[in-house]
Parts: sequence; structure tokens; C-alpha cells
Amino acid sequence: MSIEILEVRNCQYKTRTVLTFDDEGNLTSTENVLDSEGNPIKDINCEAKFSHIPNEWLPFTASHDDVEEHGKTLYQNALNGDYGAIANE
Repeated sequence: MSIEILEVRNCQYKTRTVLTFDDEGNLTSTENVLDSEGNPIKDINCEAKFSHIPNEWLPFTASHDDVEEHGKTLYQNALNGDYGAIANE
């Protein structure tokens, strides 16, 4: 199924992190995920409307390495400024 991006708003960068928990479920540490050059990977959080649910704004995290094509497209469009400025964390 091909998913079309209808609208996007409220884009904000978010550093990708890995959370570690102990056996009781308590958070013990957080670490930034780094790219091959040692820089933190930044995803983009936003709200989006998609063709399969056109009447609802959905929280969405877009990334350059998304497994879905619409996620990669939304990420690149956001970087291109198609949805306005991307807010810092």
C-alpha cells in the first residue's frame, strides 16, 4: 500500500537515543546514537496527515533510514523546508 503525505506541521529535531533498563524496569542510562563520523543522529518529530487516515493529525517520527518510503520522504521534505522551519530540541 502506498501512503501519501497530505499535511505536516510542528517539525522538531530529536536526537536519537538508546535507553537501558534494569531487570525491574528502571531506567539506568541513556546514550545518543551516533553516525559513522561520531555525530548524534537527529530524527524529526512532527504531526502528519496521511492518505490512509486523512482526518487525523498523527504524531510521527521521520528519519533518514526509515524502513517506509513515506518516512524517508517526509524526512527529506522537512530538511528541504517544505513544512517550514524545523525547531531545535
